[in-house]
Amino acid sequence: MDELKRLIELLASALEDLEKLRAAVDAFRQIDPADIERLRKAAKTLPPRLDEGHAAIGAKLEEATEIAKRLADQGAPQPGPGNAGVGVMATDLAKGFRSVIQTLQNELGQGDLGDVGTIIKSMDVELKGLVVVADQQPTIVPPTPDQPIDPGQLSTVRMSFASVPLQRTIDRDKPPG
Repeated sequence: MDELKRLIELLASALEDLEKLRAAVDAFRQIDPADIERLRKAAKTLPPRLDEGHAAIGAKLEEATEIAKRLADQGAPQPGPGNAGVGVMATDLAKGFRSVIQTLQNELGQGDLGDVGTIIKSMDVELKGLVVVADQQPTIVPPTPDQPIDPGQLSTVRMSFASVPLQRTIDRDKPPG
């Protein structure tokens, strides 16, 4: 499950990096064309920032692809009551999604002054799987592509997560840029 958690973290981080790049491009587009000095400064700083962002996203997606390939190659056993150990504990699943939201919130305050912050206000997750109770703990065993399963056996698990936006403080003594 550690690889699955890492995969989720990588994808969430890559998404956040992409949003930062979009925000930087949007900020560049909003510069008044008459403000030549500001345009020049932004034109010098934007390309390296985009290059770094693209490189970071590429590296994260590359690692995520490798993890996804390893997970796909492992092949999960057929879901069923005897295979409860191959499932995901419901609490671990909820904690994983909570971790994604917390990571996004924590990184929101790490940007430069003037960066646009983006946060997920809420996230709804719907998952189909076989719910197996072992040792009084519900476990969700997802179906696998290579093992046919009766759709009537699957349960739909719905989870809703919400976050509280954090207010960023502005250091008025520090000039932007």
